[in-house]
Amino acid sequence: MNTSGEPTPASLHQWRFMRRIHWLTAVLVLPQLTLGLCAITVPDTGARDVIARTHVLVGIALVALTAVRVAVRVRHGRLRRDPELVPAWAVPVERVVLAALLVTLLAGVASWLTADTGPAPWGIVAADIDRDRFVHLVHRAAVWVLLAAVAAHALAGIVIDANRRVRDHELALARRAAGDQQ
Repeated sequence: MNTSGEPTPASLHQWRFMRRIHWLTAVLVLPQLTLGLCAITVPDTGARDVIARTHVLVGIALVALTAVRVAVRVRHGRLRRDPELVPAWAVPVERVVLAALLVTLLAGVASWLTADTGPAPWGIVAADIDRDRFVHLVHRAAVWVLLAAVAAHALAGIVIDANRRVRDHELALARRAAGDQQ
């Protein structure tokens, strides 16, 4: 076990992998939101069906990516963070983002399974209209919570990056001052 505080090659590999998964998820969320909005606003045509099916496929990809992230975190634990860089409010925000993402995805899957156009492999159909509307309502509400949480998460990233830049600048100044004294 490395107790020096220096990252190990395995932890660097895990960090890079998780960062790629994070950004791939982030990149897919934008078209997913656009497709979702188009699916409910486009008139009921063949285009709407294609949009809705694409929305479902991107949603499945997001579920898979999120499952990978959760599995890696469960297996390897959280990646260490430098407490000097991460503001105290950033960790709860990260948890809200992940929770909102999970609720949005699960509500989306439930909506897909109960919809008339869903796979219905277990005989699940939208016979109960109230349940179907409720699932869609939860999915839409979760999307708004996810958007707010993502905005806060982006703000946390900006603050962390700014803190890192300030610290690096201060270290460079300290090194220069130490070199000037010699």
